[in-house]
Amino acid sequence: LADYLLRTHSVRTEVRPAIEVDAIAPGRPAAFAADGRTLFLADTAPHPTLRFWLARAAVERFRQGRPVAAEVDAATRLTSEAARRRAQRALSSYLAAAVLMPYEPFLDAAERSRYDLESLGRRFGASYEQVCHRLVTLRRPGAEGIPFGLMRADPAGFVTKRFPLPHLLLPRHGNACPMWAVYEAFQSPGAIVRQLAAFPTGDRYLFLARAIEKPRPAFTMPRRLVSVMLACHALHADRTVYGDGLDLSSSAPAVPVGPNCRLCVRRDCVYREEDPIIDA
Repeated sequence: LADYLLRTHSVRTEVRPAIEVDAIAPGRPAAFAADGRTLFLADTAPHPTLRFWLARAAVERFRQGRPVAAEVDAATRLTSEAARRRAQRALSSYLAAAVLMPYEPFLDAAERSRYDLESLGRRFGASYEQVCHRLVTLRRPGAEGIPFGLMRADPAGFVTKRFPLPHLLLPRHGNACPMWAVYEAFQSPGAIVRQLAAFPTGDRYLFLARAIEKPRPAFTMPRRLVSVMLACHALHADRTVYGDGLDLSSSAPAVPVGPNCRLCVRRDCVYREEDPIIDA
């Protein structure tokens, strides 16, 4: 990727102390010099992160970014400049992931490993969160993977990423059910937490969550954790390594959850934090 940027776009890549990169782009592990011809990478960033930012720089310069810009310009629902910038970043990130984890090889590896997240990370040199993102995008007609939803939250419950499923509504604002695995994962950072969750509607889902640590600006600052959760319908659980050992029958015990406290009909739940706004 570094060779491609230099050969095709005359963009050099340099590894610099993280403090220098942060001074140019606060909170990011990569930044362009003022002339746009040098990409600085923080020396403390994990290898998967560096690869991702190299790939993102490459796709943003592919045909001067015109393919992404055309998609954004054609989206009539993006009515503000801020929305268009955010959409452009999202599409660039999607393309970067597609470069690092090509569709057919990644889907084949996912099926062969039975969606083992850690195995896929090692195979493609990607982080846990990058693998989760890519799994969500395996929706090509005729070559679909397991339909996953994704949610990312911080310890305060603020949802920073969400990809809902048709019958699994993820909160856009506020918290989800406090019993969801996305919050339980904060109790054991770095470990994947699996959960068979049962909703009042009778729907059952397999939740897979892991709390990961993001770089913090200084030792004196608190640890910066986020929890990333994948979700799929329980009907697909036996296609994954995480379904092994679980009783997936409709009568098997499962964690009784709801969407969130305000919308949940479980009146006797001891984990309830707010009164419901609907009648049982």
